[in-house]
Formats: sequence, C-alpha cells, structure tokens
Amino acid sequence: MNYLKAMLGDARHQVLFVGYQGAGVTTISGYSAHADQQGLLRFIKQMRHWPRVVHLVHGDAAARLVLKDAIEALAARHQKAITVQLPENQPTD
Repeated sequence: MNYLKAMLGDARHQVLFVGYQGAGVTTISGYSAHADQQGLLRFIKQMRHWPRVVHLVHGDAAARLVLKDAIEALAARHQKAITVQLPENQPTD
C-alpha cells in the first residue's frame, strides 16, 4: 500500500490487477504472476524501455534476494541502470 500512496498520483505509473478482469483500460501481454526467474528476466530484456526501478514485493524472502541479484547482474551485463527495491522489512543479506 505504501507504493500506491507514494506513486499513484504520478501519471507515469500504472496499477496492474493481474489475473482475470472484466473489460479493462490497458492490456499487456507476456506478463505472468507465476513466471520463473528466467521468464521474468526475459520480460525485462524484451521491454522497449527498461525500468529504472523494480519493486520485488511478492514471494519468499530468499527467492526475492536471488531474483534481485539476477536482475542487477542482467542490468550490469547490458549496461543499464536498474535499482531493485525490496520490502522495508526484508533483510538485504
């Protein structure tokens, strides 16, 4: 909820309700709430404009740390600047 409060007023941000929805305002393809790590990395690589910030808010803490490292390594290999944010109560090591 903190992310919504902090960012919802900015027109650059969108809120996605993942899963079945009735007729919607925006549709995206290729997003899976259950994608594996390689699928999520591929999702980022295929974006026309890579995100500057990725918020990892779902999943086990250990899995989020592994995915954070993988995203940061992907960004470094492609000389992109991506900051990966974890929930405030998650340890970073």
